[in-house]
Amino acid sequence: MPKIYVNREFTLQLGGEKRLFTVGNHSVDAETAKHWYVLAHIGDEPAVDPDTSAAADALLAELDARAHKLQKLEDQVAEREKAAAARETELAQREDAVAEREKAADNADQAAAGKAKPTK
Repeated sequence: MPKIYVNREFTLQLGGEKRLFTVGNHSVDAETAKHWYVLAHIGDEPAVDPDTSAAADALLAELDARAHKLQKLEDQVAEREKAAAARETELAQREDAVAEREKAADNADQAAAGKAKPTK
């Protein structure tokens, strides 16, 4: 099977069958490879420039490093949010305890004031 490189996307209807050819390499039968419409849309595969490839690899490495750093920061934020939630819960418990003590103190004051009043 011949391999072709499609430069521009096209659709070919051959033998009652419609085929979509996207940009890139394709393996096709000899009849399809020699079809005039296919020949109008194919060409040589672009050469890979080593400088471009190296630059792309460097950019990917930088992207990976930044993604790793971002993940670390996200983990730190999650830990801080968890700690803040724990502090909020603890503070709410303390506030409830203080409110109960104040209520108990008020009740004790009222009871003491009630006992101190002479009854007639």
